[in-house]
Order: sequence, then C-alpha cells, then structure tokens
Amino acid sequence: APRYGRSRATPRTARLVPSIGISCSNALIENSSTTPIQTHGARHSSGSREHAAAISDANDRHPPPRHIPPCSAPRYPGDLSAMHARMPKNFVLDQRIERAADAIETGAAAYRGRWAEACHPLTEHGTERFERVHLDLGCGKGAYIAAMAARHPDTLFIGMDSEPVCVVHAAQLVLDRGLKNALVIPGDAAKLDRIFAPGELSSISINFPTPHPKRRNARLRVTTAEHLDGYRPLLKADGILALRTDSLPLYEFSLPQFKTIGWNVACATHDDRAAHPDQPITEYEQRLTEQGATVHAVYARPAAQPATQEQLQAALELPQSLIDYLPEDLFAGEYIPYGMSYAIDNLRNRRHHLAARKDAYSDRI
Repeated sequence: APRYGRSRATPRTARLVPSIGISCSNALIENSSTTPIQTHGARHSSGSREHAAAISDANDRHPPPRHIPPCSAPRYPGDLSAMHARMPKNFVLDQRIERAADAIETGAAAYRGRWAEACHPLTEHGTERFERVHLDLGCGKGAYIAAMAARHPDTLFIGMDSEPVCVVHAAQLVLDRGLKNALVIPGDAAKLDRIFAPGELSSISINFPTPHPKRRNARLRVTTAEHLDGYRPLLKADGILALRTDSLPLYEFSLPQFKTIGWNVACATHDDRAAHPDQPITEYEQRLTEQGATVHAVYARPAAQPATQEQLQAALELPQSLIDYLPEDLFAGEYIPYGMSYAIDNLRNRRHHLAARKDAYSDRI
C-alpha cells in the first residue's frame, strides 16, 4: 500500500525529478560536448569552401542538441528549486529529497479539503480519517511536529517550510521515527487557501518565526493582521493559533494585531514554558533557553467575521518597526532577540554619547 494510503500512477520519487529542476540543466550539460562548430555564415570566403564542407560534415556526424523546453512543473508548492535555498557544505539536495520523498508532499493542492482521509493509512476496515489536522507553519527541521505526532496519533501534523534544507531534514525525521501521521510540504504562508479548504485546520502553530525587525519588511511577518485574516477561514470555529517566539518586540507587535481584527486571545504570556510545561522542547528552543531567552506566546481563536478595511488599516497604523517595541532598558544584561543586536548596539551607543555630552556640559557650567 502507498505510504499514506494514497494511490499514485507513478512513484513519488519519479514525480519529484522535474520539480527539482535538474532534468533540463543536466541534459544540456551532458550534450555540451556535441556543440556544433560555428560557420559564421558570410565570413567564409570563396577559397574556403572545402573547409566549410568539412565543418558541415562534422555537424552532420555530431548534430547540435535538440532544444529542451523549461520544466513545466508548477512552481508552487512543489518546486523546491524556486524556494530560498541555503545549502550546507556537501549537502546534495536532490539526493536528500529522494531519500525522504515518502514524507514530502509536493502536490499539496490536490488534497485540499480531504487531508484527514487522504493521508490516513489504509486499514482492513477501509478508508478512515484523522480526527484533527494541525499545520506547523515554518516547521524548521521538524522536531516539533515529530514530538507532537508521537503524542497524538489521532491528529495529522503537517509541517510547512520555505527552506529546502529544513524540508528534507523534517521529512527524514518523520521517516526515521516511523510516524504515519506527519508529513512535510514545501512552501510558505502566501497561498495556504490553495492547499487547505475553509475550516479544515483544527490548529496552527507558528514557532519562532523570523521577526523581520525593519519597518520596510513588516509585511513579511507571519503575524500581521493581513496574514492573520488569511488564516482565519482555514481554521475551525473553535480552532486555535499559537505563536511562540523568543523575540519580545515581535510579541509586542503581534498581540495588538490579533486584537485589532477581533481575534479572541485565550492566553498571552511572557513565559510559555511555565504556562504550558507540556509543550515539547526542541533543540532550537533549548539552545535559546541556555542563552537566556524566555518564550513569549499568544494563543488566540479566530474572529467570527473577516477583518474590515478599517480594522486592517488600524493595524497598519500601529508602529511597524520592531525598534518601537524595545524595552526601555534595551535588554540590559539579558538575552537579545535575533535580528535586534545591531539596533540595540546603536541605541546603547547613542545613549552613551548623549550622557557623555550632558556630563561635559555640566562640568563647563
């Protein structure tokens, strides 16, 4: 039976090759030795006809490579070559994809509205379905979904990430642990409505997302009011979205985004480990904790109605730079969140210089 109880006309690995983008480039490289000798047209003089004939004969024996059109595989969500690639040394992506292919779903849009039954393993009783579907947005290397899937076998856990390296690591972890209720999708939050039907998700987790501290990159944050309004229809009425982050400025930015568009904040805490000790702790969170970080979290239920233009505009009028959410003491002697070190150093230096000028002025008086 197929890995997730889904019938396929071709093996998953066979469908992956075009989406990696290697078939065209490799064919051109293999045929590079048969590149024709150029005659340069009118540059041949009448005295070089024998030479031109020899060139023509060589081209007949070694014809130029046929034109190979670009790969026609859809660029979303299965085209890993179109994703942001940040490869470690000696990391061969296509080999890793083949190895972990059984836990990577590149044709995610085909299962829209039927993830719970399409991904349930086949049983002797016929088709069954998972009770719940959980999306881990920005799943990283998959430690969170692997731990949760082991605890909750009646829930399907879907990890999604835009980094190919993370996708294959997460998929390999799912396979290594023999989890039949977890898989990974390459992609990001931009087109979730093409992958999931309204009300299909029971919960969404966003663990330690990139904060994008600068004002001009604010729209890239996955917790803007616009993004939250996009998640809203995909969640069940009693569904919940959980944001967990080590960045206090991102937490302070995100909390009013939830409230402005009418989400019901069930819990907002500056120490999620104390508030929810049963949450699995990943290696990434453990490393941050050892550096002095605490986990800030927001748990919220979707608004009953879509956000109005007035609500979205009100959210945009809130401070968009994370610098505006820095604490007054600038994390004095404490952990500095990712992406904020440069700004904090500048602000500390500015305060130091202003204090020095003030003291110099007082001495002159």
